[in-house]
Amino acid sequence: MTRYDPEAELLIAQFRLVLSAVRDIRSRNGIPYKKVVGFSVKCDGATTEGLLLFRAAFLHMANATLVDAGPHVEGDGLVAQVSIPPTKVSEV
Repeated sequence: MTRYDPEAELLIAQFRLVLSAVRDIRSRNGIPYKKVVGFSVKCDGATTEGLLLFRAAFLHMANATLVDAGPHVEGDGLVAQVSIPPTKVSEV
């Protein structure tokens, strides 16, 4: 029997979207993978908690460090910015 956990699915979907955005920014700006980049995410509190769980994965999979996340994040000193649509996951 397969158990479906919508919260876990949503968390993984959000992680994938942010990871994809970081890789996209790296690619568009010609930043070599060898260089560690820092990034911040402006998001709601629930998303913040979830993304913080993936700090090691961001570093391992994109050589990027999640510096900050949450609704308080400002765009000061931005090099690049992407908007990720709100994510909803539904059971199939």
